[in-house]
Amino acid sequence: MAKDYYFSFSRNRWDPTPLIVVVIIVCLAAAAYAWFNAKDAEAVETQEAAVAAALEDLRAEANSVKVSVDLPGRLNSESYILLQRSDYNRKFEMKGGWESATPDATPAEDAFMHERIRMAKEANERVYPASMAKMLTALVLIERIPTEDYDKSIEITRADMDYLYNDGASVAGFEIGEKVSARDLLYGLMLPSGAECASALARYSAGDVEEFVESMNAKAVEIGMTDSHFSNPVGLHDEETYTTVSDIALLLDYAMRDERFSEIISTQKYKTAPTNKHEDGLEMKSTFYQQGEIVLKSDDGEIIGGKTGYTSEAGQCLASYMEKGGERFILVTAAAKPEDFHKKALHIEDMLSVFNALEVNRSAEQ
Repeated sequence: MAKDYYFSFSRNRWDPTPLIVVVIIVCLAAAAYAWFNAKDAEAVETQEAAVAAALEDLRAEANSVKVSVDLPGRLNSESYILLQRSDYNRKFEMKGGWESATPDATPAEDAFMHERIRMAKEANERVYPASMAKMLTALVLIERIPTEDYDKSIEITRADMDYLYNDGASVAGFEIGEKVSARDLLYGLMLPSGAECASALARYSAGDVEEFVESMNAKAVEIGMTDSHFSNPVGLHDEETYTTVSDIALLLDYAMRDERFSEIISTQKYKTAPTNKHEDGLEMKSTFYQQGEIVLKSDDGEIIGGKTGYTSEAGQCLASYMEKGGERFILVTAAAKPEDFHKKALHIEDMLSVFNALEVNRSAEQ
């Protein structure tokens, strides 16, 4: 007798629905992952294309501007660099295109740097920065101290005055026990190159000078100063405080993006608020403008500001910012060593020689 074989769905029935749901979810997740990856790849590709296009535009612009420096003689400085600033320094990649820089923007990689060097000599050789180091000190302080705290009072201590007894230290003129605003100390740091200002501000912002110096070196790395190191915020001579004129040019190029920094470095004279030691305030003049009557303007340009430096080991140093023919330039000179630095300002002479020799010609197509 034949048997009928059959499978009963009423008992022990296998339901495929959960597996189908899982498969659908996995497929949807995979599709979403692939879609987002494609979008990311597209965004990166668009980003790279935007950078490339911007660079091409800037190269075309640079090619239409002819810059020549016909110097009448050799410069006194052993090491120097003349860097032409371009709008590339102020173009940052944002959603929707290229816009002017804002304080919280992240700069695009400076691949245009090598095309902007107009003249140089031993630009990557190590030199001692002397007080040019105070530009990095000022930049770190400006970025660390909130604007609303600029009027906070900081007391000058005996420890801050210890720098007076080191060779080459210059001072702003504040006294032990004097209570000075952070703003006035910043001007005292940059204009008369006050060592006591550097120490007091370093203590205020970082707790102690050593901790602040670590912040300086971290900032130098961030900027791209690949052959620089600092052991103090003043620029006093030390074998562990060194840089190159190329690195200093990068520093000034970077710092000039900050309006607070550019305002201070371009100030000729400044008077502080009254203090408990100077009831009429303290008048300051930039060391940059203390070299006698010098002509800082021409028919088509102006030397806007700068930071001088000197120690017997470093010689006379100068980082300056100028405009000529509608273009902007940074000149850094170092290791000019006159027989008497009190009577001969070779770094100022070099700056004026370059400024006067600069010629900027634009093509008719621009």
